[in-house]
Amino acid sequence: MKKVNDIAEINQYDETCEKKYSKTAGRIVAFRRMGKNGFGKIQDPTGQIQYYVKKDEVGEDEYEIYKKIRNGRFHWY
Repeated sequence: MKKVNDIAEINQYDETCEKKYSKTAGRIVAFRRMGKNGFGKIQDPTGQIQYYVKKDEVGEDEYEIYKKIRNGRFHWY
């Protein structure tokens, strides 16, 4: 099982980091879909992070799951 990162830990990464994907858990505090893209913010006790989802990169099945996300709910991926 992959480690779930705290948002504070993820925020320490910079653009030079090779790690493109992280696994975290938290509450969706902002959410917006625009066509085949989506973005928003996830918050946990350690901080807040912005995310971006592109349908062409995650695939049809995963994007269908993403479309079910709503503000205020807790999610882990």
